[in-house]
Amino acid sequence: MDLQDAPKEFYEEVAEKLDGIKAIVKKYGLEDQYTQAFIGGIYTEGEDGSTKLKTILDYVVVDEDELEEVLSVALTYYQEMEKDIIPMDVSDTKDWTSEDWINFINDNTDGEPN
Repeated sequence: MDLQDAPKEFYEEVAEKLDGIKAIVKKYGLEDQYTQAFIGGIYTEGEDGSTKLKTILDYVVVDEDELEEVLSVALTYYQEMEKDIIPMDVSDTKDWTSEDWINFINDNTDGEPN
């Protein structure tokens, strides 16, 4: 598989679509009831030949506790669907804080998340 970085336009279009979702929420006046956490990524090849994940993050939450809850739910679904491919360092995230999640993302990407 040829792991190339996606063009800048790809990231711009994804951001535009995510903003579109937020506009729909605003249109219906549901800002106080809506929570969103989107984590996506593109696998690329690092200079040393290793596989890197360039992440796309977007979230709408009230505070760190809500972000932690949304990420925990997402991980639970992931674990149920993909039990055989979960990295060992995310097998027990019950007590993780939002800082733990950010550290995990930074440790498994090319630096700061987008």
